[in-house]
Amino acid sequence: MSTHTELPVVAQSYLDSVRTELSDLPASEVDEMLDEVREHLSEVSGELGDDLSEQSLRDRLGLPAAYANELRTAAGYPVRETVIRGSKFAEWFPVACLGVATVAAFIVGTDPREHANPLLILLGLGAVAVAAGFVLRYRPDLRGLWLGDKVNQARAALTGQGSPALAFIGTLQPGWWLLRAGLVAFVGLQLGTLGALVVGAMLLAMSLWFGFRTKADRRLLWIVTPANALAVGLLLSLITGTAFRPSYYNASVPQQYGMYNEGRSIENIYAFDKDGKELGTVYLYDQDGRPIKLDDHRARCIEGRSVYLPPPTSSALDSNKFPLPRLEEKQQGVCKETTGAPFRPAVPVPTTAPTTTTAPTTAPAPTTAPQSAEPTQ
Repeated sequence: MSTHTELPVVAQSYLDSVRTELSDLPASEVDEMLDEVREHLSEVSGELGDDLSEQSLRDRLGLPAAYANELRTAAGYPVRETVIRGSKFAEWFPVACLGVATVAAFIVGTDPREHANPLLILLGLGAVAVAAGFVLRYRPDLRGLWLGDKVNQARAALTGQGSPALAFIGTLQPGWWLLRAGLVAFVGLQLGTLGALVVGAMLLAMSLWFGFRTKADRRLLWIVTPANALAVGLLLSLITGTAFRPSYYNASVPQQYGMYNEGRSIENIYAFDKDGKELGTVYLYDQDGRPIKLDDHRARCIEGRSVYLPPPTSSALDSNKFPLPRLEEKQQGVCKETTGAPFRPAVPVPTTAPTTTTAPTTAPAPTTAPQSAEPTQ
């Protein structure tokens, strides 16, 4: 491990500003660049001696942003745009949008069956899109998802030599990338998603690619952060069992209103007696004593004109009284209402089996042969 040369406060501040301008580049390359910058600053500070100040250092080397752009050009990276610092709102608004997307992704992950609805997914994607558009338009310096010098200094302190726990956690990142892809693929397989194995393989490759690229390009954190929240939510759902909880209400047939006969909607009911005579007005109830009502979507005859009305809302109109009024048009636009049945039912006449009567059989009377008269003598 190379030992860093101790710099004067002014030179160290200049170095920190250069680090900030390079925050979106790979950390390993930034460290190599800054090692050379540190040596250069040490030489320049020695040359300036007692005249060393922030202004003299900038007069000699230029602004930290310009110095950093020279380093970018030498390393083959595009020059970073010069950004005028805005208000606190400009700094925190995109992060707030990212927070909304992260929370939405976490909620979807905690119970995929219950919460994976289009509105919540669109909310998360929309929040990321708004944040990305705002950053690209107003704060391109935040594309690396870092909020200025203070966050950079805090990040450098947390990942320094005095934080072995965080350094150990950093070594576990490849394992998390594998777990992240596996969670999404496994839950998708359990939910019966078509092509879950193919999708899982694609997610695995994407997770590894995003993982390695995120270390080099912090702009990908706008995508990776919600994805991590989704994976954490899925992990919790696996632990609690909500990911595979039966969802009977989702599998049920959508509720249908009104009555149906062999798939066709019933619009009216007519009652007849056993002899085929229409009963007229009847009130119908189901097995629980509840009134049987139909969806009363039909035209009404008002002052001789047919008018389509929505279903009645009052209990007086929405009754179980049948038959409902039926509209008859006498001519174009002229109508009347009637309640009579528009048909004559073929009521089956009950037939009784014919009774067969057997005539009583009497035994024939015995017949005696006639006696012949004796011959007279």
